Amino acid sequence: MPFNYYDIVTNLTVIALGLAVFFVLKRDLRALWILAVACIPFSSEIMIEIPIQATELPILFFPTDFLAVFTSIVILLAIPFLGSTKEVWLELKNSKTFIFILLYFLWALITTILSSNKVVSIKFLLVQGVYLLTYAGIGYYLFKQNLMEMQWVYRRYMLGSLLAVFFVCIVEHFILGPNREMVDRAIMPFFREHTVYGAFTAWMFIAYFIFWLNFRLSFMLIAGLLFSSIALFLSYSRGGWLSAAGALFLVPFLKWLWQLRRNQALLVLTGLGVIVAGGIWFLISRGQVWLEDTLSNVLGDTGKRIASSFDTERDLSNVGRIHRWLVAWELFKQEPIKGIGPNTFAEEYHAMKGSSILFSSIKKLEVAYAGIHSEYLTALTEMGIPGLILLVSIYGLTLYYSFQYAFSVKEKVNKTIGLLVAVPLLSYYLHAFINNFMDHGKIAALIYLHWGAAMALEGNLRKRQSNKQLEYEVKSHK
Repeated sequence: MPFNYYDIVTNLTVIALGLAVFFVLKRDLRALWILAVACIPFSSEIMIEIPIQATELPILFFPTDFLAVFTSIVILLAIPFLGSTKEVWLELKNSKTFIFILLYFLWALITTILSSNKVVSIKFLLVQGVYLLTYAGIGYYLFKQNLMEMQWVYRRYMLGSLLAVFFVCIVEHFILGPNREMVDRAIMPFFREHTVYGAFTAWMFIAYFIFWLNFRLSFMLIAGLLFSSIALFLSYSRGGWLSAAGALFLVPFLKWLWQLRRNQALLVLTGLGVIVAGGIWFLISRGQVWLEDTLSNVLGDTGKRIASSFDTERDLSNVGRIHRWLVAWELFKQEPIKGIGPNTFAEEYHAMKGSSILFSSIKKLEVAYAGIHSEYLTALTEMGIPGLILLVSIYGLTLYYSFQYAFSVKEKVNKTIGLLVAVPLLSYYLHAFINNFMDHGKIAALIYLHWGAAMALEGNLRKRQSNKQLEYEVKSHK
């Protein structure tokens, strides 16, 4: 990187933490939450080193990790802000999404207690807990009061810092050379590497694309769409490209599916699943050359990179990913119920990676940290079968209620809010088949924020149904 941005990020972090202390003293939870949201784009992953032998600290995200901690503390002191806590808890008890999130964290606590490395699992669970309280908890409360907060997240709170980060990454990439080899250098210190960058830029591209489809855009929103588009392309992340395209393609299909009867919808989904599975098998086993030739003719080098997503023989990245999946599967078979413990795969992977027959093929990809590269397989390996079931349930419920809201309300503004919650989540859930980023502060903050929004939409739908039922009863008595 030609210019050192670490000093700038450090100064921004100090300013953010100073503001956070001020808001804590004022007990202004909304301002503290907005600050935490605004800092998501420029938050940076930094390893803390302390001069104490045998003392380990996790990689932390500055300033979002600390803002999440501050916010969690203020939550406990914010009874006047929250108003009637009994009312809040009654609403949460009726939320299926909240119940499954609660069960998921309770199971995570159990698997942490039983973890093969309790220190690592406890650190991970604590960070996830404060992110849940901050982004999902306060997000839910604010969205429940005013669903327009969901739009303001992207139109006001986060937009300035997002444009600044994307501008820096794009300019640095062109200075270094707009190719795959320079991505990781161009995006430092804001992102760990290009797959995280791809997931984040895909998420933002979808959000601003939804604004473009439904509203007359301001100059800043146009800049958001333009910068996120360029950044997504320059991420050279096949997962980012495919997940964004897949999510946008699925929206009209899901809208059509929503109008069918339940048995018809299940039949269509079953048939689609068979077709998709068959298509992937064909591409991986026999259709790689055909797909590469076809996409190369249409999209050039970009098409060739997309086609390489299904190359399991020559593409070292795919070979390395499959190798980790094989190791993860072996670890799962050892502990199918409780798993090996949250966030402990990296250590276990390095202990047994040489046992795989694919190891000789991936020596060029050796890295200090090794994730499983699948959110679903991560849950299965680290938290067992119950962990996977609970995670998939949360994914399904957050999509179901947000799409139901988007497809059932009449007001254009409300439809947009539903899509703004649902489609970025769908993009990540698709991406989660081949990557996992819940340990990454930027992605985790966005996911929890949208989970909170999905709970608010679920509550709003319940109120609408209650109002309709009440109107029906009043009419029937007349």
